Amino acid sequence: MAVDGRGRGAHRLTPFDQKASMGSPRTGMLRPVFPVRLLVLVVGSALLAGSLLVSALQVHWLEQREFEHEGELRSLARRAGEVGATRISARLTQLRLASGEQATFEVCAEGDLGAAQFQGALDFIVWRPSSKKLELKVALDRDHRALVKRAGSRSCLTLGGGAIDQAGEYAIDAVWAGRTLPPALANIPMRGRVLAKRPLGLQEGMLVLCAAVGAVLCALAGFSANERDAKDAADSERKSPLWAVAFSVLGMALFAAALRLPLGGALGGFARGLGVAAIEVGMALVGGLLVFRGNRDGLRLFAPASRPGLWLLAACGCALLMRPLSGLAMRLVPRTGEAPIEAFISWPSGALTFAMLGMVVPLAEELFFRGLLFGTLSPLGKPAAALGTIVLFTAAHAQQSWGNWGALVSVFMTGVVLTVLRALSGSTLVPAVAHVLFNLSLWRSSFGG
Repeated sequence: MAVDGRGRGAHRLTPFDQKASMGSPRTGMLRPVFPVRLLVLVVGSALLAGSLLVSALQVHWLEQREFEHEGELRSLARRAGEVGATRISARLTQLRLASGEQATFEVCAEGDLGAAQFQGALDFIVWRPSSKKLELKVALDRDHRALVKRAGSRSCLTLGGGAIDQAGEYAIDAVWAGRTLPPALANIPMRGRVLAKRPLGLQEGMLVLCAAVGAVLCALAGFSANERDAKDAADSERKSPLWAVAFSVLGMALFAAALRLPLGGALGGFARGLGVAAIEVGMALVGGLLVFRGNRDGLRLFAPASRPGLWLLAACGCALLMRPLSGLAMRLVPRTGEAPIEAFISWPSGALTFAMLGMVVPLAEELFFRGLLFGTLSPLGKPAAALGTIVLFTAAHAQQSWGNWGALVSVFMTGVVLTVLRALSGSTLVPAVAHVLFNLSLWRSSFGG
């Protein structure tokens, strides 16, 4: 086969191929092509798979060390005479905490702790009874009443928290020394609540970084343009858009089913996320066989037809651009509640799960959204294909961001940038790299940093 790129059967070799295929001076024969791209793919896959396996074990370990302790729900009047109660105080809860744990202390009530009639009536303290050391003291004054969170008839006040430097018994007491306790407050059922967890550290950060490097290497293994890639990309955009409708409906149904699998906890979320990624890859595989009729765009991430290096730089630049845009949307767009994903990542096991899935899922999402769906919608024109892809991408993420509308707007803007990269570059690899790098830029937020 000709190597100069001329003629119908010509195939332009990549720089890797050209260097590895030079003739031997001694024999004049072509040496075997050194599979550099294959090597990069194997190393990236090993890093990605290894970090996912280790992180799954770490998620399980973290989950075993996270707990939510709640005392019994009883009024201050009923607590008189109980263990820990005095003439001027009542014990809301008591528990043992280990050194190194991150603890948050709260008081919750079946009533409104922030009511104006309770102004200055109580102090809540966190202390160690064994050493009589006071850790926290929060007065029920105007400033703290404004911080009370309400949900229906219930209310909670976060007292504070931090790292536990000394293991031992910790207690939450309500104190009314020198004050008259209002009967309405004395009869409100309340309890102490403690959230304890092991904070994420360098070990988890390295796992996320290894996964990101593995994902980027897997993508870079395809960053080598040739005429076959360009031809396949062009051919794939001439199929019926009705396939996109069918695959989007089926894909959304499968996503919804996967997200409702009865798998509890962070490890269950880890499994659900990988399941959704597997569905996206599977849909792309099936689409590559049925929709593209033998062309393989649906079976892999394909490179730009020209100037892959410049497009790689563009992917990096767009990843950097999306980070402040996301932060701006989160600050400016009001919310109406806590998104499900926020509650999930408030625990270290959930934060690690979210960060790790953010490294592997982009490859699957680009195969499905910017590969399969964009390709099948392209006969309608690139603007229509882009709009359809963006809407479907945002809809797929709506459930996890519902209530936090700034996060949903951020998802929409991310979809816009990634789809524009796909339309302009003619490649799924460019948005895949940008997607992974953008998610990597968010890992400090996921880790509570």
